Amino acid sequence: MLQFRRFICAVAVLLGAAISSSAQDATDLPRVVTSPILVIQSDRLYAESDFGLRVERDRRAAEAALQDENERVAAELEEEERVLTEQRKTMPSEDFRAAADAFDAKAQEARETQISKQREIVQVAEEERRRFLLSLNPVFEQILVESNALIILERRSAFAVRDVLDVTERALFQANRILGDGTQEVQQ
Repeated sequence: MLQFRRFICAVAVLLGAAISSSAQDATDLPRVVTSPILVIQSDRLYAESDFGLRVERDRRAAEAALQDENERVAAELEEEERVLTEQRKTMPSEDFRAAADAFDAKAQEARETQISKQREIVQVAEEERRRFLLSLNPVFEQILVESNALIILERRSAFAVRDVLDVTERALFQANRILGDGTQEVQQ
């Protein structure tokens, strides 16, 4: 009886594997899953894609350049403040007050400019992520058709899901093939 149960379990496992995936094609695409519901890890898809990696490199480079600029601006303002503090000893108080107010306005403007530049870096990265996901609509449609699926859900929104339903690898493969790092025209 025990051997019969093992045999049934082995047949069920093999049957399940045959139903859930098809043979890989010559391009080594990750397996196709047949299911009405699929899941994807969009953060991982983006972060591990050539496109997402390029955007992250660009963002880090822009932030490093901005940090260098922030340090240069800060050093210039510190020097200007030091000179102003030295001049305070010899300046009439009205002239010093006017110079100090002008310095404060200049420092505030520099601060706002640098904050604006930081926001722009973040905004560009967010826009690139949206562009990436929108560009993948044909890939998602293809996965839906190949899998005979009705919907692809975000994996983190599911309480429990079997790994076999996760099509992130397949979407990642296609994203890299079609979009590359996002600097070239989209291939179809």
